[in-house]
Amino acid sequence: MGRSVNSLLPVATIGGEIVKARLMTLWGSSGIDATASMLVDKTVQVLAVIVWGLIGISLLIYLKDDDTFAMTALAGFGLLTLGVFGFFLVQRAGMFNLLAKIGASLVKSNKWDGISFNAKAVDETVLIIYRHQSRFWWSVIIKSLGLMVQTGEVWLACYLLGIPIGTIEAMILKSLTSTLGDIAFIIPNAYGIQEGAYIVIGAMFGLTPDLALAVSLATRIRELIVDVPGLLYWQFHESKLLLKKQTAE
Repeated sequence: MGRSVNSLLPVATIGGEIVKARLMTLWGSSGIDATASMLVDKTVQVLAVIVWGLIGISLLIYLKDDDTFAMTALAGFGLLTLGVFGFFLVQRAGMFNLLAKIGASLVKSNKWDGISFNAKAVDETVLIIYRHQSRFWWSVIIKSLGLMVQTGEVWLACYLLGIPIGTIEAMILKSLTSTLGDIAFIIPNAYGIQEGAYIVIGAMFGLTPDLALAVSLATRIRELIVDVPGLLYWQFHESKLLLKKQTAE
């Protein structure tokens, strides 16, 4: 459901994480555990995207070792990796407690005492999760493998459209187009960004703009099949809760 919200609504991929945390609390988790899990899960997602993107760039360099696009993308991923590393350090330093202190300094209120206490608890829970390093890195690996499996949809779409493309080329297409779409997180489901990426990267493998666009639209069909039911189920679940509250009143 979180993915459905991030993909179909203009929430800059953050709204879906909030929905996931809310659902966790409704299903019995504490707000502290839900918030900490949401933060670590987002870190796992970003790391998996970096791994997947680096795989695509490495394969592109392997096929076209003099490709300027590949080298530029590699440099960009280096900067992105540094940013994620900085985000990880901020989490370990107590991100929520720091934000609570900044808020308390700007707004004088006794309510900030409770907020600061909960912020410290979230930071401590985040550190506890990170101490399970093997589980954390296995999460990254499994998430990365899940992204790699999506190569099949690109290969299948190309096959059905009569485009002669190999597995490596399909992996490069899916990896780089998906990663560029994830980087453009502020745009809902990277509409337009993904299509442009398919046209540019597809041209490296002989795809004409119309065929590249057709492949992109074919992958959109899979996204809609998965995401629309998730969004509808979330609305159904929220409607049930609202109805229950109104009945109780």
